[in-house]
Amino acid sequence: MNSPLDLDFEIMRNLSSFERGTDGLYHYLFCTTRLGSNGRCMFFIGSHTASDLHNDYLGDGRTLRQVLNTWGSSDCRKFILATFPTQEQAEAAERSIVTQELVDRADSYNDVTGAEMIIKRHQKLERAA
Repeated sequence: MNSPLDLDFEIMRNLSSFERGTDGLYHYLFCTTRLGSNGRCMFFIGSHTASDLHNDYLGDGRTLRQVLNTWGSSDCRKFILATFPTQEQAEAAERSIVTQELVDRADSYNDVTGAEMIIKRHQKLERAA
């Protein structure tokens, strides 16, 4: 099966097969997809850390948040692409995949590269601390 990214991902995976990181948390790379009213499949790719894979986190991009605020999340699906032992490794995967080329795609909800998103995420955490 081909994903919106034209890459082969094994989408139907048993979530229990994913391993927790060295700190007991899940550090994962995910893809959120949404079938728009025009029939076009849109996507967002990011990394996230959580204690439970069964959460409602779909991503934190500006465009994706606008779509969720307008249309809700019922048309969205989140696929866990991979888990990692550490948050740093999950973020490295995000940096390598969410490139400017991916951001520029018409079917991408990603507003900035993975590197830019990670910097913003860490700045937000520092302000909150």
